[in-house]
Amino acid sequence: MTKNSLIRLSVLLIVSLPAIITGCDSGDIYPEDKAANGIDVDVAASFKFTHIDAFPENYKIVFGSFNDDSSYPISSKVIAKPSANEEVSVSLANIPESTTYLALYLVQEHSNYKIYPFYIYPIDNMPQEDFEIPLQNIDLAMFGRVQKQVFSQCLQCHGGSGFAAAGLHLTEGRSHADLVDITALHNPDKMRISPGNIQNSYLMDILKGEALENQHSSLSSLKDDDIVLVEQWIKGGAKSE
Repeated sequence: MTKNSLIRLSVLLIVSLPAIITGCDSGDIYPEDKAANGIDVDVAASFKFTHIDAFPENYKIVFGSFNDDSSYPISSKVIAKPSANEEVSVSLANIPESTTYLALYLVQEHSNYKIYPFYIYPIDNMPQEDFEIPLQNIDLAMFGRVQKQVFSQCLQCHGGSGFAAAGLHLTEGRSHADLVDITALHNPDKMRISPGNIQNSYLMDILKGEALENQHSSLSSLKDDDIVLVEQWIKGGAKSE
């Protein structure tokens, strides 16, 4: 090889060397950062539901991570309606570091705005390893859900501003006492709520538009889920907890 050929080869190697080095550093040799949006900790949970007829269709039930300062989940998974007595298993990967609690929550269908918590698992100190929440039995027709999902829509006329039509307060802490085993003002033959007896519960007549329809035009905002929930709560004894 001539002297000029050696010089050209040396120049070519020098020019090509940075490209060779750069090409080797593609990034693929480094492990993917699984915790880019959270810590590398996963959680699994199991739930079993009673009063399955009250499982929502116009709302959603999600298992998710939450922060005390937000009205929405940070991350979540939607729970599909199970069959009766079916055990539901769900998991969340890479719990966000801002999580202050995990929960099974009823939320608005489109916005995911929080309505009612069925179960809460506080996170005081973030776990460093994957963990599992043991099986939780969930009653879908709890009075707390009825209050948050249904009665909260009635407060304009029933106690929210101090005025309570027909003397019926549907505010938290007072609604149960004003409803259960109280004679209906507009139908003395029925109770406002008769535990275990839908037919004798005057509130159901109102919710279904079969009584005082002209006085309850705002009930058009109620969803089928709302009526079914109240029915299931009454069937279960209209308990206060």
